[in-house]
Amino acid sequence: MAKKKEFDRLTDLPKEKREDYFERVLLPDDAIFEEAASAKNAKGELALQYVKDTENHLARIIFNSPETKNAIRYEQIPLMIRWIRQAEYDDDVKVLIFEARGEDFGTGFDAGALGYYIGFGDGKSKEGLKRPSQRRRIWPDRDLIFGPSGIESAMANFTKVSIFAAHGYCYGLHMQLLFHGDLAVATEDTLFSHPAWRYLGPIFDYVAAVETMGIKRMKELLFTGGPFTAQMAYDCGMVNKVVPNMKELDKAVNEYAAAVQSRPMDGIVMGKALITMCMESRGQTTGGMGGWIGHPWMTNQVFLPYEYNFTKSRRDQGINNAFEGADMQLPPQFRLSRKNRQKK
Repeated sequence: MAKKKEFDRLTDLPKEKREDYFERVLLPDDAIFEEAASAKNAKGELALQYVKDTENHLARIIFNSPETKNAIRYEQIPLMIRWIRQAEYDDDVKVLIFEARGEDFGTGFDAGALGYYIGFGDGKSKEGLKRPSQRRRIWPDRDLIFGPSGIESAMANFTKVSIFAAHGYCYGLHMQLLFHGDLAVATEDTLFSHPAWRYLGPIFDYVAAVETMGIKRMKELLFTGGPFTAQMAYDCGMVNKVVPNMKELDKAVNEYAAAVQSRPMDGIVMGKALITMCMESRGQTTGGMGGWIGHPWMTNQVFLPYEYNFTKSRRDQGINNAFEGADMQLPPQFRLSRKNRQKK
């Protein structure tokens, strides 16, 4: 999860400014692309990178914000969609690799923006206590993530080959993208889950999940929140290979890429298009609609008095304490935090 300074980035803004930020993300102009492309991590390096390797006919999208466990900021989504399209239209690129620097592949969206993303206020002031409309909740999920113009659709309909190099935490949107990728390799220490399953419920693109891992294992992951280990992910088809360390991860990914790039470009593109046609017959678009319609419904639920209210805990105790409180309610094997999984 992102550190508190990331949370404060939106909390300290008045509601009008937060809404203006999300409007800019949903209707991106050149300025928002430049802002996302030039954002730096704590070391002053580019936080999100697109690197092309013409000699090996591949490109890489690199998550490079280790200090926030590679949490994705919302303005980075339109940029990643643009880069996916860029790789698709580039005749020098046959393979697009997703990888990350630091201890973790990624923990999904910047957790500090949760709630604000769908129109909630600070939960304290009169204006901040107002509940957002259903239309305000539904549009970001449709246009940024699950819908025809969202990043999941960009991945699902990508006509080149995508390879994911997962390690450490592979949570939230990072795992969602992996589900829509073509090949995936994971180190032995990788954990797979989605934090939203803890504080909202089992919302997802169910079609992608069922097609990937089967309905029983999907239900296990969604209803318990996992996390699945790398071996569990391999056993149910989430990943193609498990390797012991980062060196072997790079080696395996590059070997897969070398095997793919030996194929003719048109053969790859037409093969991927035929796979997309097959997935459409099995409900791919319907699965995405389940995400962008279902998630707003989930955010409008009413908690029973004895249930853990993550949003309220985040408001009152801070985001890190809220995640800790949710995690420690569970048996060790179902906890998301590596540290908490070691506690009795």
